[in-house]
Amino acid sequence: MRTKLIALFPAVLAGVAVLHGFGCGPAQTTADAGHKDAGHPAATDAGSQPVDQDAGNVIPPDTDAGTNPPADGGHTYPPGSVTVVSSGNALPPAWQVSDPAVLKNDDSGTGAKDHLNQLVELAVSSTISTTPCPLPYTNPTTGKTYCDGFNAQVSGSSVVVDTFSFLGTKNTCVPKSGSVATVTGIWQDEYQSSTKTDLFVLALTDCSGVGAGPAYSGTATATASTDIANLLGNFAKGTTVTVSGVVIGRWTTTSGPFGFVIQDPAGGPDSGIKVSKGKSSTSTAAAPQIGDYVTVSGTAVAAGPVDHEIKL
Repeated sequence: MRTKLIALFPAVLAGVAVLHGFGCGPAQTTADAGHKDAGHPAATDAGSQPVDQDAGNVIPPDTDAGTNPPADGGHTYPPGSVTVVSSGNALPPAWQVSDPAVLKNDDSGTGAKDHLNQLVELAVSSTISTTPCPLPYTNPTTGKTYCDGFNAQVSGSSVVVDTFSFLGTKNTCVPKSGSVATVTGIWQDEYQSSTKTDLFVLALTDCSGVGAGPAYSGTATATASTDIANLLGNFAKGTTVTVSGVVIGRWTTTSGPFGFVIQDPAGGPDSGIKVSKGKSSTSTAAAPQIGDYVTVSGTAVAAGPVDHEIKL
């Protein structure tokens, strides 16, 4: 299990353990050898980081078939299903944010709570800073430390950007310094139950999120639906639910577990939710692709004090 010490700009929060939560773009199948050989968990697809949200933990991806296999915290759920209705759909419009103070790492910014697990664009030029690193990972065996994110700084404010949860070690496309015109990703909660702390971050789903690669280009029109907004408006933990939405981010592993984020096609407040298949799941569902419009059936669970998830 990977443990992260949070160093947030401008304040440094020492001793707080955070584990990454659970991309838009083609599948990544090759890990950065140097990073992986040094002991850092490596992505096996467009994302890694399986989330054991029921235990409040994130399990390192199973990169070597049997090494550190993702788990479900001992929970077993009725097998869920994922049906791909259509593919190549346009993604929901990102929520445009021009004031970085809105995207505070405690989620207290105006409107931020309404856009959890949704595409969000920081639509203002920002400076990349990793001093201090907001998401350091120290390998427990080698003692080496890697920075899995950066602070997007704008006029004294900063937004924590996660470059690992979806990109894994393919995050070498992300600039280490300089400035970026915009930052686009998924606004998500990285919750650690052992310390009962939340860290809200903008998680890149592909290199285009910082203008460093081609963006997903699907243009088909998904079936209109507000299933997710309706579900979140009347969320009942432990119940079996069925919703439809467009896949906006994904991670996979070599051993079977996977996860993705879906959003109502038209976007809007409270329109996104996580979906995951854990190690103990008996579901035969396969991971969908970015832009797929899917119908998901599974168990509604709490993923920390403010987040929600569907378990397959």
